[in-house]
Amino acid sequence: LYEKRMAQLAYASVRHRVLKALPELSDRNGYLYLSREALAHYVGVCPETIVRVLAELKAENLIELKKKYIKIKFLPNSLQA
Repeated sequence: LYEKRMAQLAYASVRHRVLKALPELSDRNGYLYLSREALAHYVGVCPETIVRVLAELKAENLIELKKKYIKIKFLPNSLQA
């Protein structure tokens, strides 16, 4: 399972990896209390790349960015409260 997950992360685009990681790391209500640096480490990219991808997702109204958290607006139905 771990090897499969690592292979998926290695070959997926950064945007896809971020979109996949956000719901995995968020709470039931779609809030993610994680620094951008920690998210970058989890996804396997530099913090500058995370900032760019998050800005794109915010512009597309897929997330809400605050200093202390990220609110995910695209949670799959199975994760919504």
